[in-house]
Amino acid sequence: MNTAKQNIEKLPGHCYSTDNVTGEIIKILSGVSGFYKQENYSYIRGLIKSKELELLNWDYSGEMPEPSEKIKKQARELVAEDLNKDLGVTPAQQQAMETGSMFGWEVPGADPDNYNEEGLPYCESRPKPV
Repeated sequence: MNTAKQNIEKLPGHCYSTDNVTGEIIKILSGVSGFYKQENYSYIRGLIKSKELELLNWDYSGEMPEPSEKIKKQARELVAEDLNKDLGVTPAQQQAMETGSMFGWEVPGADPDNYNEEGLPYCESRPKPV
């Protein structure tokens, strides 16, 4: 089992995700418990609105439609994914950072080596390659 320091050394300084309760975009700092809400920044709000309109296939004619909660959630997840791609954060690193920020940086789930390229944990049905 790795130490917190060993896990943190494999991770970027920060990543983005969505809050499981509110759906808001959050920022997770490597080695820090918890997260920081990001939607008070106009840049992030603009990215979300743009992604919502893209998902709605709005052609910019007529009144701007109000997205459903499902579209809003999907837009936030896609924006977090895009922000992570821009930073070079892999899905495995994002999952490890989510786990570390909630359960401690020393747990096996905080090690990105325990996830595949899609960010899914290795298990009996998804064994780790040798």
